[in-house]
Amino acid sequence: MTEATPTSSKSSSKSSTETSSEALLRTSAAAQSEAPPATQAPDSKRSRRWLRYFVYAFVGVVLVLALGLAALWQWAGREGSLTQVLSWGQRYLPPDALGIEGLQGALRRGGQAQHLRWHQGGLTIDVYDARYAWNPLTLLSGRLHFTELSARHIRIDDQRPPSNDPPSGPRKRWACRSASVSTPSLPASSRS
Repeated sequence: MTEATPTSSKSSSKSSTETSSEALLRTSAAAQSEAPPATQAPDSKRSRRWLRYFVYAFVGVVLVLALGLAALWQWAGREGSLTQVLSWGQRYLPPDALGIEGLQGALRRGGQAQHLRWHQGGLTIDVYDARYAWNPLTLLSGRLHFTELSARHIRIDDQRPPSNDPPSGPRKRWACRSASVSTPSLPASSRS
């Protein structure tokens, strides 16, 4: 009996060792299958962080653009914006090509000028008491829509030499859907 006991204790200790090691392997395998690998967790966090930064940057850019457009719209409605835009435009014209006197108004609402003068290459156009009003939102659809375009007097003086050359290129077409033209009564002159 004494011999049987040690063998049985050896076999029982051996089986308990195998059982505990199997259990340890099973637990570690279960733990590995339940938890994601250590390399995946930081990558997914990092990618989510970059996605969040991208969304914040995109929203920031959209907000800056919206605020810029709102500020531009507000500025275009202020008195003096028309004068400012025309002064910017005159920088790109030949010297003394455009003269404006008594200009008032806002770019977005419309304006008036006591006297406009365009002079280039022997052609001079004088417009007196000019007024305009327009709808700037029609530019979004590719159209320019004036609600009012008037002048008290227009004088055109063409001193350009006559040209025998045919016009180059096709003529530009201007479309006018509806126009209201009012002229003061003009005295009739008779030639004898």
